[in-house]
Amino acid sequence: MATMISEVYNAFLAGGTPEAEARKATEALSAESLGTKGDIAETEGKLTGNIAAVAQKLTRKIAATEEKLNGKIDEVREALTRKIDAVKAELNDKIDGLRSDIVKLDRDMAMMKSLLLIILSRAGDTAVEGPLGDLRKL
Repeated sequence: MATMISEVYNAFLAGGTPEAEARKATEALSAESLGTKGDIAETEGKLTGNIAAVAQKLTRKIAATEEKLNGKIDEVREALTRKIDAVKAELNDKIDGLRSDIVKLDRDMAMMKSLLLIILSRAGDTAVEGPLGDLRKL
């Protein structure tokens, strides 16, 4: 930058500008250049601070949102667990009912077999016809 300011000074002189005016003009340009660098540095510092502040706010908001979502997930998980447990209990009750029905049917089948044997034993050699044919062969 100093070389450029020096070239501007020489250009002013070559253009016929008096030395005092050329010096003043180049000093003004130099001050402007330094001021611009300072402004840039100041703006950069402000932007860095603003970016850091925004990042902190976003981090806090993300953490709060994550906490809310985790709470909702826990609520849904608990509700689903309750529903699953209720369905399991209902299915177990139905299974128990079916087991009871099977036991009753087994008892009824045993009784029917006993009755059938009594009937067959009384029939002797006489064929006892049922819907499945000769019942003595069952």
